[in-house]
Amino acid sequence: MSFKNEASKYLENYADILDFAGENKFKISAFRGAANVIRRLDVDLEEMLHDGSITNIKGIGKGIQKFLYELSDNGTVKEYEEHLGSIPEGILDILQIRGLGVKKVKLLYEQLKIHNIDELDNA
Repeated sequence: MSFKNEASKYLENYADILDFAGENKFKISAFRGAANVIRRLDVDLEEMLHDGSITNIKGIGKGIQKFLYELSDNGTVKEYEEHLGSIPEGILDILQIRGLGVKKVKLLYEQLKIHNIDELDNA
């Protein structure tokens, strides 16, 4: 998987994690928007990070740039991992199922106590 694809998926997952946790809607929107911008890029994202041209892309603010630099350098982002730890294990897997958005998954979790794909299958 290219870094561009990895980064856009990572940003989208982070937006889902933030949304599930009930975080700030503007931050969620910024991460979703950045994922879409990156997905549509026709240039090498890592090269843009290294030469600094990432600062010229509309929709990629300083916070998201920092996120991308950390992802590029470390293969992960501390902020992402911390937030991931704040939601039940297995929820991110459920969020990957096409047709199940954050609202539905949160409803399944809160009302039916579904924490993972196996519990969803059994329900």
